[in-house]
Amino acid sequence: MELEKLAQKIVASPRGILAADWSVGTATKKFAKFGINSTEESRREYRQMLFETEGLEEYISAVILHEETIRQKTKEGRPLIEIIKNKGIEAGIRLDIGQEEIPGFGGEQMTFGLDRIRERLSEFKSLGASFAKWRAAFIIGRGKPTRQAIEANSILLSLYALFCIEAEILPIVEPDVVMDGNHSLSDCQKATEEVLKTLFFKLLDYGVDRKKIILKPNMILPGIESEKALPNEVALATISVFKKTVPVDVAGIAFLSGGQSLDEASKNLNEIEKRAFDVPWQITFSFARALQEPVLEIWQGKEENRKKAQEKLIESVKIASLARQGKLE
Repeated sequence: MELEKLAQKIVASPRGILAADWSVGTATKKFAKFGINSTEESRREYRQMLFETEGLEEYISAVILHEETIRQKTKEGRPLIEIIKNKGIEAGIRLDIGQEEIPGFGGEQMTFGLDRIRERLSEFKSLGASFAKWRAAFIIGRGKPTRQAIEANSILLSLYALFCIEAEILPIVEPDVVMDGNHSLSDCQKATEEVLKTLFFKLLDYGVDRKKIILKPNMILPGIESEKALPNEVALATISVFKKTVPVDVAGIAFLSGGQSLDEASKNLNEIEKRAFDVPWQITFSFARALQEPVLEIWQGKEENRKKAQEKLIESVKIASLARQGKLE
């Protein structure tokens, strides 16, 4: 499928993206929170349970996988990616390999993963991936994010996107201004505007075809240690920033949930959708924590809880789907 058509398929209403690309380290932390022992086998069982959920394809158009998952097989030897694709859901790969702190920049990070990128793209494509994702994280603080951190990560995102398009893999570009800290809504608004402005300047500079990318950004939110903003405040600030910074030919916007619960993320998305009637892009969700933590809490690593956990997943993705249509009551 052509990349433009693939992008439109992934962001089309009423479906969204399930981000199931936790690294081994992140998955281990999430499992520990609910008393689950994290092994390659328990992670496989968990992911298999997610992907085998009946009716998932009604609400989910694409699933982002971690490198471990794209290689995993069921006990019967069936690749997990096959379960996803047989439901008509697109499967993608998290291509970055994580963040490292930039020396002398007070905790600001840059993302790694360009080494052997052609080779890796070729391998993941042969395993069935049709799209990829790369995350750049930005922190808000005194004088942060700095121009240097924004530019370095924007160049890396642009190069990643170029290599993906060359390999006929659709790039999801994720600039994440994280919720950590006590910053205000307007601090996040200012930082996100700066990040997106620079990112789209660099994408243009490197000749990336914007019709062949999906943007996966943060919503405009106050820091996790600050007082929460109301959904209408989040929506107005978010739409204002995106209208100023995101070119009209970008295929779509898939919001990440960040540190939000499903309730918070879906209410905020619902409000954004209701107020975004005149924007040129499809707006959807690409949630990880918001969709998966409620499922993990029920599953607890026990086979007897499998069905109830799958029911919880369907309930959660249905809420996210209603929110992306602005139909959440």
